[in-house]
Amino acid sequence: MFDGVHLGHRHLWKQIGLMCADSGASSLAVTFRNHPLELIAPQKAPLSLGPVDQRAALLRQAGADNVLILDFTPELRMLSAAEFVNLLADKYAVTHMVVGFNNSIGSDRVSTPEAYALLAQQTHVHIYPAEELRIEGMERISSSAIRKALATGHIDTANSMLGRNYSISGVVSHGQQLGRTIGFPTANIVPDDSRQALPAPGVYALDAILPDGTSRRAMANIGKRPTVESSTDAPITFEVNIFDFEGDLYGKNLNVHFLKRLRDEQRFDSLEALRNRLEEDRHQAISL
Repeated sequence: MFDGVHLGHRHLWKQIGLMCADSGASSLAVTFRNHPLELIAPQKAPLSLGPVDQRAALLRQAGADNVLILDFTPELRMLSAAEFVNLLADKYAVTHMVVGFNNSIGSDRVSTPEAYALLAQQTHVHIYPAEELRIEGMERISSSAIRKALATGHIDTANSMLGRNYSISGVVSHGQQLGRTIGFPTANIVPDDSRQALPAPGVYALDAILPDGTSRRAMANIGKRPTVESSTDAPITFEVNIFDFEGDLYGKNLNVHFLKRLRDEQRFDSLEALRNRLEEDRHQAISL
């Protein structure tokens, strides 16, 4: 999946880049539009770390000359490793494959060096497992570990594993406009990828990329807004306050990059108490 295109994925692409430099070949990233578990066991399918177009752009930044996005269909699921590799060889002229250290190929789950050697004999495509990236002081880097860090509010850990600041793009929709009554107007974001993981509820410092491409410091509240919502069944909202900005963003796309988690979401006794705390949050976000 290359979900998130994290440091481990980038490490793999460094190895591919060296091979391409030696051989004069170009590189091709093969990924899936939809997570295989969405087809196989939807209830177990993980949330994504970003939309597929972002994933393709990040793969190119990591060094891929070309990106192939396949739909994971029932027909594709049934292909054996040999059938899948032959498909890549026949349609895309693949001659060598580098796979993740914990990767498996095909419905027959080929995953060992011995099985790769046999597969190479069958397909005439050479297959190399990539070396695992291990960083001292950091747990094993994986998309699952990044999702766990996001779910627990450890945005610093997620960013460290990604090698970049976690980002979400979405369209600004109309909200209740309560923020503007206390001097903190917010843009309510509906993520482009409805399956993308939101960080845990709380207040975060951000950099917001406006539709014109300029960047502004901002902060976001993710949660149920307990100060103004009495129901425990209130939906999770994602509200962004952009500092020193005036303009109409409704219906436009906003891209935000998470810098730091400032605090838990809290319930305040009054809107004035909320406003005072938001002033503290703003100063803290600006000082980063």
